[in-house]
Amino acid sequence: FGTDFKSLGELRSEMATTKKIIAKLKAVLAKTTDATDKAELSAQIKVLEDIDVKIDAFMAAHQNVFSFLGWLHAKV
Repeated sequence: FGTDFKSLGELRSEMATTKKIIAKLKAVLAKTTDATDKAELSAQIKVLEDIDVKIDAFMAAHQNVFSFLGWLHAKV
């Protein structure tokens, strides 16, 4: 029956948290001197950024879709 707007809001909040984690990991990466640690941190940052892009695309595709049950759920 369409988009669950409450869940999209929760997802948006989780994405903000993920962006903060990515920023912290990048700060740690900038201070790291060990090549192995840098490679691991870079790989983890890349995974998080890729997931972030996919979730952002999902949200963009669903945020403007009318949802009777989502609207009803948001009103309750």
